[in-house]
Amino acid sequence: MSSTKRQLSVPHQSYRNKQKGNYAQENKWLCGKSSKNDSRDTASAQVLDDLESPDSNAPLGLEIKTPLTKCFALYKYDDCVKIIEGEKQSATCTNILFPNHTQIARRRPCGELLLKVVKLSDGSKCLYPFKTYCYKSIEQSLEQLLRVPDFQRKCEKWRERRQETGIMTDVFDGKIWKEFHLSDKKNFLKSEKNYGIMLNLDWFQPYEHVRYSVGVMYAVVLNLPREERFKLKNVILLGIIPDIGGEPPVQSFVAPLVDELKVAWERGFELCSYESPEIKLTYKFALMCVGCDIPATRKLCGFLGHTAKLGCSKCTKIFSGDFGARNYSGFDTENWIARDVQEHRRNMLQIQAARTKTERERLESIYGIRYSPLCDLDYFDPIRMSTIDPMHNFYQGTAKMMIKVWLELDIINAEKLREIQEKVDSVDAASNIGAIPKKNCLIINEADIRKFQSLIKKFCTEFEKEYGEERVTPNMHLHCHVADCIRDYGPVYSFWLFSFERYNGHLGSLPNNNRSIELQIMRRFNRDAFVNSTELPLLYKDTLSKHFVIRSQDSTERSCSSNDILRILYLSKRSAPIENQDWTNISAYHYTKAVVDVLSDEEQNVLKDMYRTIYPELQNASVPSSCRRCSVVSLSGEVFGSEKSRHKRSSYVMAYWNKPGGNILNEVGEGELTPGIIEKFIVHNLIVGDENNIHLLAKIRWMIPDANRLRHYCGEPVEVWSSNMHETNGPSAYMPVQRIFCRYVRANGNISGKPVAFVCPLNRGMNV
Repeated sequence: MSSTKRQLSVPHQSYRNKQKGNYAQENKWLCGKSSKNDSRDTASAQVLDDLESPDSNAPLGLEIKTPLTKCFALYKYDDCVKIIEGEKQSATCTNILFPNHTQIARRRPCGELLLKVVKLSDGSKCLYPFKTYCYKSIEQSLEQLLRVPDFQRKCEKWRERRQETGIMTDVFDGKIWKEFHLSDKKNFLKSEKNYGIMLNLDWFQPYEHVRYSVGVMYAVVLNLPREERFKLKNVILLGIIPDIGGEPPVQSFVAPLVDELKVAWERGFELCSYESPEIKLTYKFALMCVGCDIPATRKLCGFLGHTAKLGCSKCTKIFSGDFGARNYSGFDTENWIARDVQEHRRNMLQIQAARTKTERERLESIYGIRYSPLCDLDYFDPIRMSTIDPMHNFYQGTAKMMIKVWLELDIINAEKLREIQEKVDSVDAASNIGAIPKKNCLIINEADIRKFQSLIKKFCTEFEKEYGEERVTPNMHLHCHVADCIRDYGPVYSFWLFSFERYNGHLGSLPNNNRSIELQIMRRFNRDAFVNSTELPLLYKDTLSKHFVIRSQDSTERSCSSNDILRILYLSKRSAPIENQDWTNISAYHYTKAVVDVLSDEEQNVLKDMYRTIYPELQNASVPSSCRRCSVVSLSGEVFGSEKSRHKRSSYVMAYWNKPGGNILNEVGEGELTPGIIEKFIVHNLIVGDENNIHLLAKIRWMIPDANRLRHYCGEPVEVWSSNMHETNGPSAYMPVQRIFCRYVRANGNISGKPVAFVCPLNRGMNV
């Protein structure tokens, strides 16, 4: 198959299209650094064949550049070879770090060799790069996604959602997204076919028991609904940075992406799509979020590390003390001065103009920043558009550190840890506690954010007071900036990095021969992406689908909109009236294995009383004894089980529904949150005249509170309830599932020899 060449608008960038159409294409950039093993493996041989034979039939197009030991500059492979007296030899690096240095001797090129000599099995020699940086054009990757059925429609679906004032359900409700609707950002998001991108950079070790770390750049399209956004099939693998004895500066590796993003912002890419397979249309893209762990964020966005005096990427607070012993205490947040993006750009220009390394490092230390190619994007704000990841900041940061401090101070020891473990084992928690749900539809409002700000500041202040300022960490300082990230990007589930961490695990699990791992990962990922984006011929689909993991175009799961979630959340609140609501709207709920069942006479009478309470004006209604029984119900990934199902631990729910005597709370704003255990779910048809009114109801056994003096024995939010006493079987025994307020964790214990149940409410899977 013949190959074609095409020059992109990016400087010094080209690629070879090995197959016409939308086949996955891959760009290779090479870097020079000494290697312990100069033997040539199979994967390397294939790459070298591609480089030396422009018309070869290799499956993937290649592009070559190289970062070096000292300066990490990038080169095309053709520029790395020179012919001297008919013999190929390696060129040397011509990069000059400080072309305006005050000393002439310092203006010399780097001068290191770009290629090494490799002896082949037949005795001949060839030139081969020291290291290879694999980069795939974001233009090609996005076109590949656009060719997937429904991708473009899903990217525009956010425009149909109804926004409630003060309510944030996703990135679309954040300040950043809204600002891209304004003239300052060219009204970017007001036009269809304009997409926002989130960028992630992370390092991981692909080998076990071997110190070899590679960096991976990912991107996702923020326009996608959250349940689709972070799926592996929608992830773009941009580049793989080879191991260079640690985590190198990333400026050289990000530069080709920035060149493409400039084009994507100014004039866009002409691309084909599933909806327009023959005629190319203009699509524009903008980098709207950088989400990484703290070290990677600082590298990408041009900030110094936390050991610097100006070690915060959000404010100009000065951390006193010597290098390695900084003082991060002090949480007078009202006196913290936020960094200004205009001043940030002016300071960066000074750093770029530095004539010597000493001058550059001095300026970097003064301003707490360094040059980043991302700042060449005039619309990009590195201060606000770089998030603080809650996973690293809270869970892997402060939570882990707290255990360490307690162990150091002997607040807990091995014996106490065993006692804690025994108590943990006695807790009946929902099955998804400790695991990240596959899908989340979570909501937050400004009141929640302010409450979080107050509580996290109180925690940090009390920690400093209790354990001393020397134990205060940079993570604690960053805790106080997380609220602004939420205001800019919505609930933390919109931008935290759990998904990207899973991608690292996926790449590390791909088969390889332990050689040229960067090349193999990129090839395998691109091959799988191409196969998964290919629509198989109907004639051979059944045969071929057995050999490929094909994307499912249909989904059996019920999806629910933000409006559905908002409505359900409203109905679960104490302030929501119970009477005459639309309890028949159950389209957002998913249940399976519903079997035909018949209610007993007592159950039927109780059900009649329940209907009379919630529909007081109802007349000529028939309450059949027949129904369908099911044991598990889910709502946008949140599972509710029943007492005799395998999801028993998810059958513990709380609601504003029951009042003493088994009656229903029908007074608005009154009553208390009561825990209960779901016995079963029923799908029941209330017949009114000729109309069928389908309800999804939970039959619940409500708990009785213990004596008032014991109710708050453990302090909020844990409450003490009777472990073996329940309400009588009254109208409140049946409840519409929309009224479920939350689940709870239960642990049985005793107080002064009396058996009790400890109850701790859990946040909804739809609330923060």
